[in-house]
Amino acid sequence: MEGLQRTYSSRSVYLSLLAVGSALAVAVVVLLTATMRMSLRNEPLINAAHEIALETAHANYWLTTPVQQDSEPSIRRAREHIAEAQWYALAMLQGGSNENETLTPAADPEAIEIIRRIQEALTGLEHAIDNDSQALDRQVVTIRRLAGRLEKVATSDARYRRLCSLLRLTRKWLSTWLIVTKKGLSGKTLKRCHNVSMSFHGSPRMIIEVEDRFCKVAQVLSQMLTKVEHAAAQGAPVHEVEESAFSDLLEMGRQTVTAVIERQREDVPRPKTIEHAEKTLRRLRGQRKRAYMSAFGPTPFQRDVYATRETQRQEVVPLDAKLGMPEGDVSYLLQKWGGTKCAKESYKESRASLQEFLGFAPSVNCLEDMVARAGEHTDAHFDEQPPVDPETEEELLVVTSDCKGVPMRKADAPQSKRDEETPAVKRKRLKKGEKNGQKRMACVGGVYSVARFRRTAEDVIDEILRKEKQKQRPKPQNKRLRAQLTREVDGQELNAKDVIFDWLAKEVQQRDPHEGRTVIAIMDGETKLRDLQELKISRAIGILDIWHVTEYLWKLAYCFHPEGSDEAEAFVETYLRKLLEGKVRRVIGGVRQMVTKADLPKHKRQKARRYLNYFAARCDYMKYDEYLAAGYPIGSGVVEGACRHLVKDRMEQTGMRWRIAGAQAVLNLRAIYLNDDWDTFHADRIQAEQRKLYPYKTRLHATLNCAT
Repeated sequence: MEGLQRTYSSRSVYLSLLAVGSALAVAVVVLLTATMRMSLRNEPLINAAHEIALETAHANYWLTTPVQQDSEPSIRRAREHIAEAQWYALAMLQGGSNENETLTPAADPEAIEIIRRIQEALTGLEHAIDNDSQALDRQVVTIRRLAGRLEKVATSDARYRRLCSLLRLTRKWLSTWLIVTKKGLSGKTLKRCHNVSMSFHGSPRMIIEVEDRFCKVAQVLSQMLTKVEHAAAQGAPVHEVEESAFSDLLEMGRQTVTAVIERQREDVPRPKTIEHAEKTLRRLRGQRKRAYMSAFGPTPFQRDVYATRETQRQEVVPLDAKLGMPEGDVSYLLQKWGGTKCAKESYKESRASLQEFLGFAPSVNCLEDMVARAGEHTDAHFDEQPPVDPETEEELLVVTSDCKGVPMRKADAPQSKRDEETPAVKRKRLKKGEKNGQKRMACVGGVYSVARFRRTAEDVIDEILRKEKQKQRPKPQNKRLRAQLTREVDGQELNAKDVIFDWLAKEVQQRDPHEGRTVIAIMDGETKLRDLQELKISRAIGILDIWHVTEYLWKLAYCFHPEGSDEAEAFVETYLRKLLEGKVRRVIGGVRQMVTKADLPKHKRQKARRYLNYFAARCDYMKYDEYLAAGYPIGSGVVEGACRHLVKDRMEQTGMRWRIAGAQAVLNLRAIYLNDDWDTFHADRIQAEQRKLYPYKTRLHATLNCAT
């Protein structure tokens, strides 16, 4: 008996569930039918609202010029479009038909009120054509807003909203979710209400269909083309057209960036809470403003942020991650341009250049921050630089190094070694060639390849003294430069010379891993540089820079002859020829005898002996006859030019005094720019910064869509 009762009970449950399911299915079908019927009945009203917005856009296009230029044909066309819009407004109130569709009188009181306000605005637009351009703009905006509102009312009147609400309630009780869409209506779709259709006078018909968020872009483009067309018709100077068009292009770019940001913001889910790094983060109340300066101008926007609570750090910002926002407020493109300027000019001049070109510019402090942030990535760039293409290398591999002073602020100036009890003496007058302030030495290194270039002593003398053979010299290939200041990193002093020679050794190893090429190290006579070269690049052939040798010869000549005299020039030419012929020790011995025999003042005798000792200590690097016969370069023009161009031209401008961190950032960026690696560095820097800022970006989509 109990089994029969259970069977009867189960069958009753099944029958009840079947009845309920059937009733719900019938209700859904009825609701769907009613909803679609309501949508189709409201479609003519929707299309009419769209046509009013469309005809107003046409009229606005033709009125942009007549209000300024009084062009009768354009005004006549505008009036035709306004009349067409007025017909649609009247047909929605009283009924009417044309070749496209038939309109029945609107029944909704709210829709009727909106239509009457549209009629008033259209009448005001017609009156504003000849009177007030500002009123004209206001009327166009009003009509467009009212048309959108009317369309919204037509698609969501009271009965329509009730049907949709019932559908949503029914959907919760069904195992299969029914998706109701408003797509596929015959004729025009609901999302076409804000499209823009334009035809340009004197050219083939142009149709521009964009969503509402891009309408401002289309409007700016329309205005720009109108200005250009009429400027051409009036014979305006081309520079005036360029200036006007460039300004409009900047505005169009700014509106485009804004539209792209808004479009992507709509696609970002907005769960109330998410799981991140084993923590539950909640969406903070109210969206936060993000200041952003694009390459076209300021484009701030609002976005959601996630944190553990209101006062804590913002840990996840989905829109920033999706857009790839930089760490600061300035776009990466503007940072790239600004960094190029700051690598060549002072911050003030860089800002002035951007301001003149774009009409806006980041502040000087902002530029300094940009350079500092970019400078944080420069060491990694030098350490991870890929080797050069072996196919573009020449036979000889040359390394060179020198030092150049950078004027520093007092806080970062090198401390002089003196007794603490001895007071500092401040001289009232500087010595000859002396400058105010103290300098910290920047070590400059360079590496390049060059073809052999065999010469005679006469060729070199002609090149040095008369500069007639310089054009025949082969060009350096794959030149790379770097400059470094001694500074503290993580509490430890990082010696500039050690950094440069470690980098040079790495470059040599990358370019010649099998040690089959000839490596040459050209430097001046500084002992520390030569010791580091012997330690870190021991297989290189050391050569004393001939330009430094020539300078010492001139100093020797002035010990015996007056400055600028023909005798001094003859002295230099004679002994330079002997040095180039490999007669170094004979030159030293001969000049020593001249010092002993000549009746020189004591100070000149001391100078001459000091210069001769300089040559004697470096004889092993002065085998110029062998170097010339082998086709080796003997001058450090590359690093000398780098000291001037990389360091002096940027760091020693009038009144400049540097801190170590700022100077090192500029030196690194300037070296990268001169090495033609700017684009590669900027791209790598963006990738590194994005990984640092948004480590959650790869799983962001899953995090947001799986959250609540």
